[in-house]
Amino acid sequence: MKNFIYLSLFCTFLLVSSPSIFGQTVYHGKNGIAGDLQPFLGNLSTTASPLNDGEYSMFEKGKGAYGGVVLSLPALLDLSGSRVFKVTALVKSPKGPLKNNTLLLAVRNEANDGMTQLAQMQKVTKYDEWVTYSFDVSNNPLKTDYSKLVLIMSPKDDDGEAVGVKVFFKEISGPGITSEDVLLNAKTNLEGNQVILDVVTKDDLDTKTKKPVFKVIKNGYKNVAIENVTVEAKRIIIDLEKPFKRSEDVKVSYTKGKITDVSGKEIKYFKHQMVKNEVALKLLRYTDFGGNNAHINGLAAYGGQFSAGVADPLDANTKVSTFTKGSEVWSAIRFKLNQEIDPKVNTVFKVKVYCKNPGKKVTNNKIFLTLQIDNTVKNQLVQSTDIQVFDQWVEYEFDFTGMSPKEATFNSASIMLGSPDKDHDAEGVVYYIKDLKGGEFIMN
Repeated sequence: MKNFIYLSLFCTFLLVSSPSIFGQTVYHGKNGIAGDLQPFLGNLSTTASPLNDGEYSMFEKGKGAYGGVVLSLPALLDLSGSRVFKVTALVKSPKGPLKNNTLLLAVRNEANDGMTQLAQMQKVTKYDEWVTYSFDVSNNPLKTDYSKLVLIMSPKDDDGEAVGVKVFFKEISGPGITSEDVLLNAKTNLEGNQVILDVVTKDDLDTKTKKPVFKVIKNGYKNVAIENVTVEAKRIIIDLEKPFKRSEDVKVSYTKGKITDVSGKEIKYFKHQMVKNEVALKLLRYTDFGGNNAHINGLAAYGGQFSAGVADPLDANTKVSTFTKGSEVWSAIRFKLNQEIDPKVNTVFKVKVYCKNPGKKVTNNKIFLTLQIDNTVKNQLVQSTDIQVFDQWVEYEFDFTGMSPKEATFNSASIMLGSPDKDHDAEGVVYYIKDLKGGEFIMN
C-alpha cells in the first residue's frame, strides 16, 4: 500500500481555494495512488523497457490459462459516473503466433470474486511499442462494491502459446475512488522544498481550519523547519526552509488543529507518515569521452581497441570515444573517479552509446556499468542492459537503487561492452560512447 493518510469525521496557514478537477485517476505509474502490482501465474519485475525510456513493471506470463496481475486500490471505486479504464502497456513480440492476443481487464471486489466482476477485452494490435488500451465496462450491471483491478494477458491460454510473453505497464487509470475517510497521497515536489499531501478521494477540503500543526523530519530524526502551509481544495502544501536531497528519507506528522473536507470528515492525527521522495535527479557529466574528463582520470580499456577523441559518427564536429570488441570473453573501458561516490546516494548513472549494426545476431550484446574500488572486481556493484538499437545514439540508464553494496564508497568504474562473449560472436562489433553522467561526489 502506498503512502496514504486517512481522515475521519475530526505553523501559520495561508488558505487558498482552488477548483477540483475530476477525470481519470492514475492508479499505477507516475503519481499512482495504489500499491504495487501483484502477479499470478507468472513473474513480475521492474525492468528497463525495450525502448530504453525508463523502468516499468514487467509481467512475464507463466503456465496457466489465466495469468496476469492484480492491483488493489486503497478504497472503493466510484462507478456512479464514468466506468472507463485505461492501460498504457507495451507487449513484446511473442515467439510465435497467438490465437488469443488480447488483454482482459476485470474490475473485482475485495474478495477478488470473478462471479461479480465487470470485464472487457481488447485486442493487442501492436507489439514492441506503447499502446493505450481503453476498457469500458458500462454495459455490465453493478453487483457489488469494487476495489481491485485484474489484468490478464491472453486469457484462456490452455495450450500455453503465451507462456513467456512479456507485458510492460506504464500507466493504469480509471474512475476516482470513494471512502468513508479522505485519503491523502504524501510526496515531495521535484525541487525538494515542499511536502505535498494530495487528496485522492472525491470531496474537496474545507479551507476553514483551526490552527493545524504539521511536523516534518528527515532521515529518521532531524526536524525540518516549516516556512508556510497552504491548504487548497485538493491538496495541502507544506513549504520548507531548506530542500531535501533526493536520497533522504522523509516523514510527516499531523499533531494538532483541525482540517475537514466539505462533507465534514476530519483529519485524524498521524505520526511519521512516509513521504515519497520525488526530488528530481540531478546528474553531473563525468566525461564526454571526447577529451573533457571533468570528473574522471586514467581512462583505459582491455579486451578490444579503444580510441578517445574520434569524430562522432553523426556529427564530425563533436569528439567521442570508440571501442572495437576483441576476441576476449570480457571487454571493458575503465577509469578512476576524481572523488569517491556513495552508492546509496549516487544510485543513477547514464551513458550514451552508438552501436554500429554488426549485421549478425550477437548473443550477449550487452552494456554493463560496474562501480568498483581501484578497478578491481571484489565487491563491485553491477547493472546491465541489452543493446537492441543500432546506428543511432541511445542513452542507457543504470539504477542501483535498492541494491545492498558491500562497500561504503567506490572510487572507480568500468563500462563493459559485448560481454561475456564465450562464443566470440561480438568480436569486431564497434561501439561509440559519450556523455557519462552520475550524481554528485561526497566531497563535491
